[in-house]
Amino acid sequence: MTSIAAEAPLLRGHWLFGNSRDAQRDLLGLYANAARLGDVVQLRAAISGIKWYAFYSPTAIERVLHGNGRNYVKPPIIVRTFTQLTGLSVFTLESDAWLARRRLLQPAFHRERLGALAGVMESATRDTIERWAAIARRGDEVDLADEMTRVTLRVASEALFGRDLSADLDATGDELRVALAHVGYRMNRLPVPLWIPSRRNRRFLRARRALDALCHAAIAERRRAIAADRIDGDGRGALLDLLLGARDAETGAALDDAAIRDEVMTALLAGHETTAAAMAWAWALLAEHAGAADRVTAEADAALGTEVPRVADLARLPYARRVVDETLRLYPPAWAQPRQAVSDDVVDGVRVPAGAVIALAYWVTHRRRDVWGDDADAFDPDRFLPERSAGRSRWAYAPFGGGQRQCIGQQFALMESHLLIAALGRRFRVTLVRAERPEPDATFTLRPRGGVRATLRDLAVEPPGAVSSAGAAPRRAPASR
Repeated sequence: MTSIAAEAPLLRGHWLFGNSRDAQRDLLGLYANAARLGDVVQLRAAISGIKWYAFYSPTAIERVLHGNGRNYVKPPIIVRTFTQLTGLSVFTLESDAWLARRRLLQPAFHRERLGALAGVMESATRDTIERWAAIARRGDEVDLADEMTRVTLRVASEALFGRDLSADLDATGDELRVALAHVGYRMNRLPVPLWIPSRRNRRFLRARRALDALCHAAIAERRRAIAADRIDGDGRGALLDLLLGARDAETGAALDDAAIRDEVMTALLAGHETTAAAMAWAWALLAEHAGAADRVTAEADAALGTEVPRVADLARLPYARRVVDETLRLYPPAWAQPRQAVSDDVVDGVRVPAGAVIALAYWVTHRRRDVWGDDADAFDPDRFLPERSAGRSRWAYAPFGGGQRQCIGQQFALMESHLLIAALGRRFRVTLVRAERPEPDATFTLRPRGGVRATLRDLAVEPPGAVSSAGAAPRRAPASR
């Protein structure tokens, strides 16, 4: 610790509530406003004694996630909130318990295992093509946020359980949405304790019971299938199989059903929600930028002819991947990452006291003009061309976090997102029902407020002589402008 560290500039706020009411009204705006004061800024919390900071610079992010990562943990309030839903999982555990669980889960996300899930993603994508073709024929409006939740939930459930549980999840109503809304609400408010039977708490507890029943039923069914040697599928193995067969490296003990439930719940929620949120934004952006949408189509036409894109083709479709990367820059689902300092530290020359609660505000960092240029707020996938990325700090772009606790499912999410943009973006054009882009809703993830209401145009049936079969790839159609 150096004695010449400066104090962080303090954002002015209400004499009693500090910046807390501003956070409830417009959390993204609050962090953007605070960034005018510097790269490390102190905000005022309503609760006396809490030190609240926002970090914006790539060097500050690197310090917290990598350079001095052991000094920063998840704040207890975040852990308590998520534990109500996910239990003691790789997301909420710390220290040695986290490391042991992470090592146990890591094989499920190795490249060869992800490759084995290609068929799951491709099947879900083909079915979505057919669904969208029917919607386009009818001329119906559709919420693309809901559409992306539908497909990512199917992929996540098949990857987790070895079968599609979408029908079961639909039957339980809005449990996932209720649970995620509850988590987002409690992260950004002073919540009513869960034991008080408020309407919000009762809805959450009902949703959690339904999700628990779903997870425990899937665990029991998978145990019976393993015991009877009748596992369905092509032998690719589901995450649940790995958890059921896992053994502690030191003790040899198996995970009990409670621990397995916690990991399954975490993977189910994180495995579909973040990708669905990002893809909803991608369609909104492509609807606004016809030139980018045309390039997605042209790239696939040139590389694949009449073939529908598959996972094995993704390396030949780099522009579609840059669309994903640029969407994650502008609208990172994990738009901020909370941490708490264990000991005093100095970050960017500013003193950060032990116990300080910190937000790594990616929403702001991803739009810094000194990193991304004067057009940092504009959608430009070619920012991620190698020649334009040279010299850019790795920590200027962190949609999946970084360091030891970088998102374990990063490659899974990128593979799925890339395929959806390449396959659906080639076949369809999106027109937003409202001219303006949706406003961001910063809760558990960065969702488009009110969804993404749109109509679809099927390029396979519009050009003269085009094949109209939902499974066939389109030829190039005139751009939608």
